[in-house]
Amino acid sequence: MSKAGCLLRVLEHLQDIEQLKKIKEHIEIKQKNLAVFGLNGSDKAVVMASLINDFKKPVCILTKDKESAKALIDDLVSLCDEDIVLYDLDDRGRLIALSKLIKNQKITVVATVEAAMHSLITPDIFKKAFLHFSIGGQIELEKIKKQLIYAGYQRVEMLESCGQFCVRGGILDIYPKDLKNPVRVELWGEEIESICLFNLPDQKILKKIQSIDVIPASEVIIPDENKETGKSNLKLEFDKHIKQLYSTASVDAYNQLKAQAEKWLEQLDNFQEKNFKELLPFFYSDLACLIDYFPEGSVVLFDDVRQITYTAEDIEEERNEAHKKLVSEGKRLPSQVKMYVDWKSICRGLKQYVNVFFFMLAVCFF
Repeated sequence: MSKAGCLLRVLEHLQDIEQLKKIKEHIEIKQKNLAVFGLNGSDKAVVMASLINDFKKPVCILTKDKESAKALIDDLVSLCDEDIVLYDLDDRGRLIALSKLIKNQKITVVATVEAAMHSLITPDIFKKAFLHFSIGGQIELEKIKKQLIYAGYQRVEMLESCGQFCVRGGILDIYPKDLKNPVRVELWGEEIESICLFNLPDQKILKKIQSIDVIPASEVIIPDENKETGKSNLKLEFDKHIKQLYSTASVDAYNQLKAQAEKWLEQLDNFQEKNFKELLPFFYSDLACLIDYFPEGSVVLFDDVRQITYTAEDIEEERNEAHKKLVSEGKRLPSQVKMYVDWKSICRGLKQYVNVFFFMLAVCFF
């Protein structure tokens, strides 16, 4: 029998185990913190799958690293009814996960703790960058072009890859990052006449559809009203920090920061999105993280709470040391530490969710 078949047999058997029933009952009454002891590997995946299949909201699973996340996904895919998405440092996977959460779809997000500790724009800002098209709807093509650029899409003459769009007469082609094939929207004047998915190499129509939601092509969204504010905040902090470097006679760091600030401002003037992640703290006073995208009452499963905690603390220590070094060398400004979320803040945010901790030994976590 295959590994998947064995796991399914175990899953069926587990439904009758009293301890698993109790865990599910606690989740149903929204008891905030639960502990599961002594499970590893496939056994743990089977229990997780049983919880995921029974729960009606999105589920987040935190893992210590990408290797652990991939191994867990390999076990879960044959056991779970809904989508399972890896959330690590890859932009495409992150976008798909965030977009499905915004659309309130039933999804399981398996996230590395390192990725979960990266700052994001708030869900309400991200949601504003979605575009909806439906047959019979009215759109202004010039306005749509601006909205696509705002959402992180690159305008090109002909589509080549995800994250691009092109316009030819009354035809709008878009290649969202969550689809295997691009979308074609055909207009008659300002009315949407048809929508279809098509094959990129030969342009052959694959499927006609009635409507579609186009997700952003970037998780970094900067509204026009925030651009000047961001530049102003960047200049203010630069002026303050450059004086400190000058007063400490750090000539190399002084020159480095001047050159770095000029580069940042040039990128902002040309709106080069690829480096905006490191500048997010200047554009937003409030930032979020992955956990904030889950609806209240969701379940968060900790793959191995001890290892996750140790890993998070190590990552945080290394990041802080690296940040201090870069600031002293004039390669970064102090506020840019907000690109990351500290582990304690994530733990505080978890209090609105049902947390299930998998571990071998008892740990005082909260």
